Amino acid sequence: MPQSITILLSAGRSIPPAEGDTESPVRTSISVLGSLTIVALAFGAGAMTAMSRGWGQAIAIVDIVNGSNKAVSMVTVQLDTCGYRGSVQ
Repeated sequence: MPQSITILLSAGRSIPPAEGDTESPVRTSISVLGSLTIVALAFGAGAMTAMSRGWGQAIAIVDIVNGSNKAVSMVTVQLDTCGYRGSVQ
């Protein structure tokens, strides 16, 4: 006796779960995997932005220009960062 199998295909619409089936393991794993993918992509984009803009660098480059005709005897650079405030002479 031949058996018939009905397969439902959906184009962009979700098929409601079978009666008594609240959440299938496949849907849960796809949801978790999708969420982790979004988090990983957001982290990567943030890291690339920070690297390209130089955020969080431990060094600084300061250009000091003497606009007068007098000799410079001392230079003081004042620092104000997120975790440190001070000056360098």
